[in-house]
Amino acid sequence: MRFTIQGSVYPGQHEAILDRKVWNQVQTKLKANLQAPRRRAGQAKKSLLTGLLYDSVGDRFVPTHSVKGGKRYRYYTSQAVISGSKSVSSGPTRLPAEEIEKLVIAKLQSFLESPRQMQEVLCGSGAKPAYTKRAMDRAKNWLPKTSEGIGNLVPDVVRRIIVRDGSVEVTVNSEMIRRSVLGPMGSDSGDHRIDDFSITTQADLKRCGGEVRLLFPPDLDHIPRNVPSLTKALARAHDWVDRIMKGDAPNQRAIAAELGIQKRYVGHIIRLAFLAPDITEAILDGKQPPQLNLRRLLPRLPSSWIMQRQRLPKSARK
Repeated sequence: MRFTIQGSVYPGQHEAILDRKVWNQVQTKLKANLQAPRRRAGQAKKSLLTGLLYDSVGDRFVPTHSVKGGKRYRYYTSQAVISGSKSVSSGPTRLPAEEIEKLVIAKLQSFLESPRQMQEVLCGSGAKPAYTKRAMDRAKNWLPKTSEGIGNLVPDVVRRIIVRDGSVEVTVNSEMIRRSVLGPMGSDSGDHRIDDFSITTQADLKRCGGEVRLLFPPDLDHIPRNVPSLTKALARAHDWVDRIMKGDAPNQRAIAAELGIQKRYVGHIIRLAFLAPDITEAILDGKQPPQLNLRRLLPRLPSSWIMQRQRLPKSARK
């Protein structure tokens, strides 16, 4: 291991703390995060579920947003709340947009990838074997391969989404799926028609610091949930440590002065560069628990990786 100080290279006196392969993997992810395309200020992101979200009494949720620290946060807010006519006790009033969109996409994908459910939509119980095989082959070729592709189907194949306390119900437009998958072939099945499907899943809202998060059910724990404030802080911490080690900045005070921020803040954030690699990768991959944020992570953060792993929930680690 070598150290570079003020342009001079010195041999290290001990083995490297991190394996070179792990270090390179983390650096690649951090660099990708820093170099990701930036959305121009004021440029709105399309709200996928516009016109589809309702509460249990039929009030519609509409896209809203707030801006904090230069970042735009998207929500779906009850239209009745905006107009001042909604009772506080009648259920959720504001939903984190990205998380409810991911939940709906994941449940729709699970439905479309189920051979049993797709066969029921496309064929029913009385279809001939040859017709059923052709229909299911078409379904496999029609189904998008990515969650982004599934998301593009949402406005067409989802009829309505009802949000209640603790659950979300997605109603799927079965006839639209039949027409999209089968086209003219659908007429060969005779008078087969089927009612719309409803998919209900657990979903609880939880306030974490100043943010409202959606708690996914256990079967959807694999859905990534990136927290921009965490990934930005990790990228900053590694960048600052790298600059100090290369001699580009003499110390934390110089970095604070250059950026116009408090030295104390730099001291807090820079500790994230020494998180255990598995915890770092979990955060970058969006696998941290929904309640984990900077306010919970930074106070009394131990330097020992073993103690870090003991402090953080298992879902924060790979």
